[in-house]
Amino acid sequence: MTGAGAAGTGGSAGRTQPGDDLAFVPEALPTMERNAEGGLTLVALTLVPGPRGPELYAAVRNEGESPACQAGMTVDFKDDEGQVVATAAGILVSGRFYRLEGGAGVVISCVAPEQVAMTAMTAPADRFVIDGLGSLEYAFPAHTVADIVPVAGLSVSEVQSVMTASGNAFMGTVSNDFSETLSAPKVTLFPLNRVGRPLGVATSNAIVDLAAGDSASFQTPSFNRTGAGYAAFATATYPF
Repeated sequence: MTGAGAAGTGGSAGRTQPGDDLAFVPEALPTMERNAEGGLTLVALTLVPGPRGPELYAAVRNEGESPACQAGMTVDFKDDEGQVVATAAGILVSGRFYRLEGGAGVVISCVAPEQVAMTAMTAPADRFVIDGLGSLEYAFPAHTVADIVPVAGLSVSEVQSVMTASGNAFMGTVSNDFSETLSAPKVTLFPLNRVGRPLGVATSNAIVDLAAGDSASFQTPSFNRTGAGYAAFATATYPF
């Protein structure tokens, strides 16, 4: 069994946040790419304290000419002397899926050219204080796969911000655009500031089957980070 999915982006949800025109937070923290190649480029980043350790959210654009497949992001957190004090990693969620041309069954997730994908990760707790960091060094492990063609996956629509008894949440509709039944659809949603910087993440899960062409409603858990818009990506278990 393999995960598959799709994305919906844009829209208006929630209220704006102070400093919501910044592309990088902390603004003064230097960032650098290690072994830059493949076309993936960091375009926005948020690093903030979290309950289990520092939380990092990133937006990454594929400026190359080919899909970047099974892509991720690794980050080294460095002190003022350039020593690595912690490392974290995350998967770049894109919602774009490809199948081997002429092949049946093999579906892989890729970041399409000109597309912006996103990731969320948590650094180990008690390793550093964000204000005391010297720099971040990151890399984008990914693969270029020959002879692949894009395929329809899942789509996300009708997203809206709602207030619940425990705080702000998002709800909407996820649709199965594959020709096969999928199971356990999941929507990962990033609230964004005005320039597309992810401010947080929330994920919904449903233990159901979703037949080809069908739709289902979803709602994320409540969380306290809202923005000027959102990026939503859906995944599910795909039967091969």
